[in-house]
Amino acid sequence: MTLSEYLASLTGKTVAVIGCGVSNRPLLRRLAASRAKVCAYDRKTREVLGVFADELDALGITLFAGPDYLEKLHGDIIFRT
Repeated sequence: MTLSEYLASLTGKTVAVIGCGVSNRPLLRRLAASRAKVCAYDRKTREVLGVFADELDALGITLFAGPDYLEKLHGDIIFRT
């Protein structure tokens, strides 16, 4: 399976990514280009994430941030790195 085929297979699925650090940012951007519903989870608050939180909004990614960020963790696929 190629990367393109894998991303196409995510259509209609919910994909969760735990952590909005530097290593997950390219992953979040790539997933946002697929037809999956993408959710990002990070213990840092929206204010601390700053401009990146705004970028996630612009990409259509739902952000769960702050101390209770994992309480609503769900997804057909969950990336934890």
